[in-house]
Amino acid sequence: MRCLHLASCALALVLLVPGCSASPPTDDTGPGADAGAPDADRHDAAARSCFVDEDCDDGFYCNGTETCVMGYCQRVARVCDDHVACTSDLCNETTHACVSHAPDTDGDGFGAASCVDGVGVPLGNDCDDTNALVYPGNPEICDHVDQDCDPSTLGGADMDHDGTVPTACCNPQHDGTSLCGRDCNDMNPSISFVATEICDTIDNDCDTMIDESVLMMSWPDLDLDGYGDASATPDVVCTVPSSRANQGGDCNDHALTVHPTATETCNGVDDDCDTMIDEGASATCGVTGSTMECIRGACAVVGCDATHFDCNGTASDGCESSLCDAASSCGICGGVTCGFGCDMGQCVLTADLLVNLTGIVHDATTHAGIGGATITTVDVCPASTTTTNPDGTYSLQVRDHYRPRWIRIEAPGHPPHVQPVGGDAYLFTSAIVDAWRADRDAATPASASRAILVIEGVPVITDVTHRTPNVGPGNGYSAGDLLPTIGGDGTVFLGAQPGRQPLGGTISTGSGCSSVCTPTYDLWLEGGAVTHVVADFMCLGVC
Repeated sequence: MRCLHLASCALALVLLVPGCSASPPTDDTGPGADAGAPDADRHDAAARSCFVDEDCDDGFYCNGTETCVMGYCQRVARVCDDHVACTSDLCNETTHACVSHAPDTDGDGFGAASCVDGVGVPLGNDCDDTNALVYPGNPEICDHVDQDCDPSTLGGADMDHDGTVPTACCNPQHDGTSLCGRDCNDMNPSISFVATEICDTIDNDCDTMIDESVLMMSWPDLDLDGYGDASATPDVVCTVPSSRANQGGDCNDHALTVHPTATETCNGVDDDCDTMIDEGASATCGVTGSTMECIRGACAVVGCDATHFDCNGTASDGCESSLCDAASSCGICGGVTCGFGCDMGQCVLTADLLVNLTGIVHDATTHAGIGGATITTVDVCPASTTTTNPDGTYSLQVRDHYRPRWIRIEAPGHPPHVQPVGGDAYLFTSAIVDAWRADRDAATPASASRAILVIEGVPVITDVTHRTPNVGPGNGYSAGDLLPTIGGDGTVFLGAQPGRQPLGGTISTGSGCSSVCTPTYDLWLEGGAVTHVVADFMCLGVC
């Protein structure tokens, strides 16, 4: 710069000391500047005198920005830095822009994917920047290296052409695991993870198991019910022979109807092999008009509905007589057959006189009369009912030719009692009956479905199976069955099978001896109810 006027130059010297000094500003292009501009040119451009900024522009972008300050050109260095430590930052003179690159350590032309920006986005796509043979687009081969940086590709190896990749072809995954092919034998097209397992001692479906789901266990099946002998040791086979079963659990391999899926029936046998006998079998005892229970392996009549009765005493056919409408048993068991039919228990075109049956209902402990008890006939149609007076007396009106044999008595605080018609009735309290059920030592367990038979005046009972045929084997009474505070030493409680049962008679005891029990009664025993026989009942052994 030349000073044309001394005053002007003096002013410049005073105000712009740096510009007018003998040492003009030095050039500092800073880091990241493009090496395309010669150092001499950059220095000269910064040292030139100027009037405006255009006088200072040296035509290069990357070495910084030149401006005219107080007559001299000054340059501000251009710095390229994206503030990401792993990148290489350069200035591009052609595009006039700073460019940052992920490192390419292996020189394969792809930046390292491990170099990420401030929010974690990869700035390169080379999954292994230490291996020049690993980069996107490189052909994948069958090994344990991901050549193309795509973890889902395993290479094109398929020697047996079954469409599946062999297990030797693997790629590491981002979570540290490996993805491998699933063809465990690439020389056999019938073996792969999509093949079906067959019984041939080979892992056909490549799941590391041999013959799984096709091998079967085989048990002897002598009764051919489809279930093998539970006690036998099974064989492992591919095909089950005709004399064997592929499932065990048969607790009786000699009975076709006994196996784990059989229906439990009332027969005293464990039909379904669950170690329990006759459980739930009462449902198989259903007979029209009857309430049936399975007791000791046989269906028993626990009770009849209001229109039926067990006239023949046979449990298998239940309450077989329809007393209200069957001409052969119209009105009562053993009645005269009605030639013109039966209408509500009475023969058509006939009439009958009414009579009164009387009696007294006592408490068996206090002998006091029980008022308010309901009396209902059991074995006639139509049923008659009445209520006891405060002193326990009652009068029950029935038809003369259709007199009932049994009545049911129901009173508060007492379980139902079923008594023969005639004479007084004695009711035991619920507390006494419940105590006997809870603490008795007879062989047959007490239950709601069994009847309770109470016999008075028995000095000697040697075998209670002689009293009724269905009391239960081994039911000899002992101290726990006696109630001395009620009827003396001759009162005994027994668990009896419900239904129509005889009490008394002569029964052979073997070896030429017999037991003679007198008197003889025909009883109706209902499930859960008490039948109380009050008489001089005695059994004597005769040889």
